[in-house]
Order: sequence, then structure tokens, then C-alpha cells
Amino acid sequence: MSISEEQKRNFLKNMILIREFEKKIVSLVEEGRIRGPVHTAIGQEATIVGACSALEKTDYLMGNHRSHGYMLAKGGNLQKMMDEIFGKESGVNHGRGGSMHLADAAAGSIGATGIVGSGIPVACGAALSSKIKKENKVSMVFFGDGASNEGTAHESMNLASVWNLPVIFLLENNGCAVTVPAEKSSNVKDLYVRGAGYGIYANKVDGQDVEAVFSEVQSAVERARTKSLPALIEAKTYRFREHGEGRAYNNLMERGYRDKEYHDYMVASRDPIKLYIDRLKVENVITDDEVDEIITNAVKQIDEAVKKAEEAQLPAETDYNKYIFDSEGEQ
Repeated sequence: MSISEEQKRNFLKNMILIREFEKKIVSLVEEGRIRGPVHTAIGQEATIVGACSALEKTDYLMGNHRSHGYMLAKGGNLQKMMDEIFGKESGVNHGRGGSMHLADAAAGSIGATGIVGSGIPVACGAALSSKIKKENKVSMVFFGDGASNEGTAHESMNLASVWNLPVIFLLENNGCAVTVPAEKSSNVKDLYVRGAGYGIYANKVDGQDVEAVFSEVQSAVERARTKSLPALIEAKTYRFREHGEGRAYNNLMERGYRDKEYHDYMVASRDPIKLYIDRLKVENVITDDEVDEIITNAVKQIDEAVKKAEEAQLPAETDYNKYIFDSEGEQ
């Protein structure tokens, strides 16, 4: 299926929105204006937008500790996301979850978690629910090369195969987990080949090419929706920044877990947004002025969201256990 010019423009708009959102989050952390763990996916926007664009808004999405982009690409509420990151009552989780635990049911986002690999079986549960209820919804879960070695990943893929669940396992292989190169945690160069052991469709795709990701995931989603078949898609991508933001992650590259020459090459030559802008300009889909306008609009929207979030109310001290404990105050 061909990709229209309108779709291509929307791909770029969403990639830029995610990039600018996370750049702002980085600056807010550095300025001490927000607190708590924050993880960005700068450099991985093509994988995020390509995959999420293949879903319907009613489809289920399960994230991880690095979920800002998934929420935005799935159509989540940017203002409520920003409120949540600031810990405000008006946030998507009423200020109780922060950056690592974003969820927006209205956009089909059923949650995110900082426990590595824990969202994978949850996505299977959502797929099973859809199948039992005959809702014709597809479930997708994002996880990384580190989580791909967790038992939950393998158990979930086996379960999805045995029960024919409409779930997409989207493996973002950025090659370094937290600080462990993928080749030091697995003897398999291409992690998608593991899918063969569970009898499910599996393939790899260039995670820096938004259209390639979209086309591959779209086909997998169609099989899941019409035939209730799971799939494992490995997107080869790259994280430009460290595992997390803040002083604890400063200068980690100097410890040798990533090759600086390769890192500099990826940032300079394999930036998914720059690559896509160049492609769309060659195809006469967009101009430099239009790109500048997209960036300007994204920055304005994000700055306004920050202003409103800072002015929003914190949860009342007397309500600290609301949404966390039951009505009797017990866990």
C-alpha cells in the first residue's frame, strides 16, 4: 500500500513533535524544574512514529520507561502528559506516575512501566481480552534489546503463539540496553530470529526509516487483526542520549560501553528526522520553510504546555493515596 503525501507530512510532524518535546524535557531536568527519573528516545523517533502510525486509536499500546514518544504518536494528550511529568493533579495519572508511568486510555495507551520487560505479558493480556470480547483490536508492546533477554519476553511470545493472540512485539534494538552492548548479552546478531523458535512471524527493519517501519508494522497489524496472528518486529535503531537524564548518567560513554566514533556517525549521518526531511525535499513533498513552520509550531505548543503545567495544582497532601489505595486506604 502506497503512503500518501499527507501521511508523510504527518510522520514528519509527529517525529519533530516528539524530538522537540524531549529536548524540552532534557532542559527542564537540567534546570531542576522537574524531578524524578526521565528517559528520552531522541534518535529513535522513526521507529516510534512508524510503528504507532500503523495502529488505530482504539488499538492497545503498552510502553516502557521511555514512553513519551509512544503516547504522542498514538494521539495522547500532550498537555496532560506534561502535567504528569511535573507531578500535577491534572496529569494523565493525576501526578502519581511521572515520566516512567504514563498512560492515556483515551488514546489506547494502557500503561508504561520502569520494570524491564514487565509490559510484555500485559500486552498479551490486552490481546487476549480483545480476542475473547471479539473487539478486533490489536495490541502492541515496545521493549528493548535488554528486555528481550528477560523471561517475560520469551514466555509471552510462546503464549501468544500457542493462543494465536493479536499482539505485535516491537523490539527497539538500540544496541546498548542501559550500558551493556547487545553483542555482550546475546550471541544472536539479529534478535528477531528468536521468533522462529515460537513459530511466529518475525522480521527486522531499519529503525531510522519511518516509512520502512510503518510498512512492516502495518502488514503485521493487518495479519494480527484479520487472522489473530502475533509478530516480532526488530527495529534497528540508536539512542542518541544516555539511558536516563541527570547527573547519574553524565559521561557514561567515557566508560567505554559505546564507541564514540560510531556514536558521532549515527548522530551526524543517521538522524531519522534529518534523513526524512532530505527524502521529502527530494520528493517535493515539503520545503525548508514548511519544515521551519512545523518546528516553530511544535516548540510553541510545548512551551505553552510547560507554562500551564507549572501553573497547575499539585495533588492535595490529604489525597496522596488516592488512585493508589482502595477506598478503605488498604493496598
